[in-house]
Amino acid sequence: MLDLEGELEKRLLIAARKVRQNAYAPYSKFQVGAAVLSSANNIYVGCNVENVIYHVLHAEKNAIGNMVANEGSGAKIHAMVISVKGDIPPCGPCRQDIAEFAEPSIPIIWENYEIHKVSRATLGELLPSVFTKEQL
Repeated sequence: MLDLEGELEKRLLIAARKVRQNAYAPYSKFQVGAAVLSSANNIYVGCNVENVIYHVLHAEKNAIGNMVANEGSGAKIHAMVISVKGDIPPCGPCRQDIAEFAEPSIPIIWENYEIHKVSRATLGELLPSVFTKEQL
């Protein structure tokens, strides 16, 4: 697992916290910010965006979309950091979205912004039985 301790982890957490404040969550009031570190060492961010029919663009998917838009479909994720209310890692669909662009060993870090508690796991720990395109 990539060691994110120190300055890089701080930069990713700050980016996720900052973009979380831009979340459009008038219905759930559940704001999420995500920062992804690409294999090119760029940081891309995303926040959740809701609409009246409760369709939600999740923050993680938004950040991944920004990475792909800037680096192309061959882009790879080296780490994902989210800032969220509560001790909540990425949801199942977001884990699958992350897996599309990452190895199982990448770190996933989530921060409960209310109490500044940071938790960590690898993608493989959060999604042990990933569905891959090779299975198609």
